[in-house]
Amino acid sequence: MNLWRYLDLAKFTRLLQTQELHFCRGDKFEDRFEGSYPLSALQLFEGGSSSYSAEAWKKFVAVSCWYNSDIESDAMWRLYTLHKQGVAIKTTWNKLESAVNSHAYVTRVKYIDFVKDQAQISIPSDVFEYKRKAYIHENEVRAIITKYPRMEIVNGLPMNSEPVPGEEISESGFHVKLELRDLIDSVVVTPYSASWFVDVIARLCDKYGLPGNNVVESELKADPVYAKI
Repeated sequence: MNLWRYLDLAKFTRLLQTQELHFCRGDKFEDRFEGSYPLSALQLFEGGSSSYSAEAWKKFVAVSCWYNSDIESDAMWRLYTLHKQGVAIKTTWNKLESAVNSHAYVTRVKYIDFVKDQAQISIPSDVFEYKRKAYIHENEVRAIITKYPRMEIVNGLPMNSEPVPGEEISESGFHVKLELRDLIDSVVVTPYSASWFVDVIARLCDKYGLPGNNVVESELKADPVYAKI
């Protein structure tokens, strides 16, 4: 299973410089419905004795998002690589899982109708495994990190954990140290860049220890072919 992460030049450069994979904190997504609950799951939690909203747990979850496909996506290029300068790093499920397994688990996103469809929610981070059907084109796989406070033990039994202010994941997100050579199969350059941009990316990769020969042009940049009629 091939996974892709589309990055603009600034984010790709940061990845090379830090050798760290960035995980976005659960409350920092542009989509304000991220981490919200399908209606079918509300009955599992409502009516309890706790007074806090489950929204508070979003600060204790961090997510890295990947596009799952065997081929490139023109839509993803246009969404995530502005100004014709960007790349897609290509890897596999197994390599991503191996790179983050001491911090995160990897799962496929399920696209559902948040009003009509059922969702299996056991712990707060499970909500990040679901998205509304409007986003089904993203065909997303996620690596998810949870940093819940430890449960209090009373009379030998675990008590329900609650969000503890000050113990949240940083607003800037969570960063996992990587060996990029082990994670990245290839670096694909946006098809909308000038030809010299491929060399720039190759030199940049060489500078930070990722072999420049891993850099390839997009298949979408191939010249059109016409029949002789």
